[in-house]
Amino acid sequence: MLMQTSKTEKRYFVRVMIVGKGSTGKTCLLRRLLKEGISDVTSTDGVDIVVRRCKINIEDGHWIIGKEIDDDKVSRIKRALNPNAEETNAQNMQVAGTKKTNTSQSGEMSTDKRNDNRHKDMEDDISKQGLSQCSPDFQHIGKYVDFWFDSIHCHRTADKRPRYGHFDPPIILVFTGKDKYENEADFMKREKELNGQLDQVLGFRSKYHHLHNKFYLSNINDSDEEFEKLRYAIYETARKMGNWGNTFPLKWILLEHLIEINKNNGKNFINFTEMSNLAKHPDINILEKEDLLLFLRFQHNVGNIIFFENIPDLIILRPQWLADAFRCLVSDRVVNRRLHHLEDWTLFKQQGKISESLIKELFESKDGSQFSGQKNNLYKVMEKLDIIVKIENSSYYMMPSAMPSSTFDVVCEKFGILTQNCKRTSWLCFKFEFLPPSFFNHISAWFIRNYNPSKVEGGIALYRGICMFDIDRSGGTKILVTMSTDTIALQIVTFSEHHAGFGSACSNIYIEVSRLFEDIKQSGDSGVHGAPIGPLAFIVTDSRGNNFDSNRIFEQPPDFKIEYCIVRGATVNELKDVFLQRLNSVDTNRCLPIIVKVAVGINDFTKFIKNKNRERELVYSGAKGLEIYEKILEFKAAVKEKIPNALVGFITVPPISFKKYKEHCFENKKLTVSEISDDDLLKFQKDLEKEVELLNEKLIFGNCEKQSGHLKGCRTISWHRSVCRLGKVKRGKKYQKVYKNDFRELYDGIHGTSAIKQKWFSQLILAIRAEIGYTKAEAAQSSDDIIAGSSVVEHSQSEDSDREDSWDFKRGQLM
Repeated sequence: MLMQTSKTEKRYFVRVMIVGKGSTGKTCLLRRLLKEGISDVTSTDGVDIVVRRCKINIEDGHWIIGKEIDDDKVSRIKRALNPNAEETNAQNMQVAGTKKTNTSQSGEMSTDKRNDNRHKDMEDDISKQGLSQCSPDFQHIGKYVDFWFDSIHCHRTADKRPRYGHFDPPIILVFTGKDKYENEADFMKREKELNGQLDQVLGFRSKYHHLHNKFYLSNINDSDEEFEKLRYAIYETARKMGNWGNTFPLKWILLEHLIEINKNNGKNFINFTEMSNLAKHPDINILEKEDLLLFLRFQHNVGNIIFFENIPDLIILRPQWLADAFRCLVSDRVVNRRLHHLEDWTLFKQQGKISESLIKELFESKDGSQFSGQKNNLYKVMEKLDIIVKIENSSYYMMPSAMPSSTFDVVCEKFGILTQNCKRTSWLCFKFEFLPPSFFNHISAWFIRNYNPSKVEGGIALYRGICMFDIDRSGGTKILVTMSTDTIALQIVTFSEHHAGFGSACSNIYIEVSRLFEDIKQSGDSGVHGAPIGPLAFIVTDSRGNNFDSNRIFEQPPDFKIEYCIVRGATVNELKDVFLQRLNSVDTNRCLPIIVKVAVGINDFTKFIKNKNRERELVYSGAKGLEIYEKILEFKAAVKEKIPNALVGFITVPPISFKKYKEHCFENKKLTVSEISDDDLLKFQKDLEKEVELLNEKLIFGNCEKQSGHLKGCRTISWHRSVCRLGKVKRGKKYQKVYKNDFRELYDGIHGTSAIKQKWFSQLILAIRAEIGYTKAEAAQSSDDIIAGSSVVEHSQSEDSDREDSWDFKRGQLM
């Protein structure tokens, strides 16, 4: 059946995110790009996510625009099945307002220097709530753009760019409001000023290399020819990205089609069981959970759906639906006179504390029951993103982004921190090259979950950028958590007369907060994304690694992440194709280090033939070890091209026993008659063992060779020793140690017993851990560009000599 083949298709897609200050013409710019009128445009509130509104012809970059453009799935299938067909049909271009997208930055050309909190980007709208929460107003547009370049740089897909290349995601800078300048001279003067500000702010910094192009436009007066230049620039920029033309399974087309049918039938979301049933359609036949998760992760990453693996009952088919749900809570356009819970509304606006009944009423005030009917799942999503935090033993939540503002001096005065009755530690400071305001929302959310907010007159001490928490039951000892432009600072204070020292409190909090920072950066929700997120290992095997990935036998190691790619019966080329396809949907860009271990080769040495009863018998294929090694080198080169800094190693190949496999087949009724004589099997066995031994020698030598991006090669995992027994042979008057194949650990002559598989897996984990150790050491020696990482500094000034410097940690980089 067509869709059950391993055929793939090339995907060409682009997502554009338009971000900028309020009232700079973002909605008008989007409409002009889509050739729509702007006469009825009003100030927008929140996020608009537009999908399937245009295609781009990949040959000439021409945009095909319509209200709702469907995929031509028949043509896509034909192109995939006929590689010689011209790829002239365009692919979908999505204009989306989600994070992790290719970003087009809109700025305002006028001289208005006001910082407008009404800027609506999905992350800012909910997590940041504007740019001036925890930082001063921007003095001019150059600093505003600097903030966005920093934010986008945190989402870069690689820490080092090509020598003459750009960072992804790319930026196209669009200055609107050109029509405000009546003559060419005034426009040229303003253009020069803006370019000067950009050069002054961005200078020679690495984030400048996200910029691909600049445009100066008037949404009102410019002709469509001017916007056609911008459309073509978006196309040109997109086609240079690394994901342009990646291959994906052809069967995904039909599953996407079923999702579209559900959308067209008015469904905004489905659960995982329903999605699994769609995937099991006989023309799709995606039966394994991991294969379906792979599809869902890809769809989530490109913005077609929103999917969280730990919230399987809410797969959001229309991302705009989730944006609209969030808008119910954060919009400043709520008509509060219509609300029944006015006291709760006042509490929410003044303290950022929101009741379950108010959330329900806000959901219902917008779109009836479609949000309130899913409120439990929406709570889970919002708690996952730290949009809201449940207050223990109450029906209230805190919304960190809605907490009121205050100042450091005011908080210190309220608690008497600067008085003689207060004993305090030195400051523990985590310094960042760039610190988005949303990062503090995640930190305050964690503290709210783990500690009781300190009480002050009229409420609790939770403010944007500064919070106080009780860390003992009496409330006498507290921790002050605050942020500045580039630093998160913590200080423990106590008002207890019987204070006996801070003891282990400092050490415990330091460990917890350090781990928290790493977790936030790894989650991808903070805006601090530049630093590597940790080790990643790929275990890629044929059927000899079966069950490694099932968690039925072996557990995931806690100190690094493993991605499995296991294909039963795969040859070298077949496993290579499947693994390269798998890499298209795994984010490897911020993982450090990356280890790839591959076990393959035995299926190239063997083949099945059918006897007179049409039963399969296993025989030697006649393949040579050197031929298979050449294929393995091609496998290695292809992986290194995809992930250049990966350390790629190949596991040695245990030979098989033709005789034992034949006996196993007879015992299990898979074979009733054999046309292969014992003499033939003996010859097959000798030839096979000779060629496997030659291949293993090459693999061991190849693993020792230095790899690009590393100071040396990798460790060899010798699975072939598992089917050997060490013995002695008399040569003349002396005995020599020799290895002789003994297949007792292969229960059917091919596959390992549970005991030997446990040993193989343990060897893998030990080797991976060892290689992670030395690749980390390499990185520490050679790294010269740690961006958006954090360093820790214990700060104590001379005037603070009465502080108890009790932080128990080693100074250095938090890696």
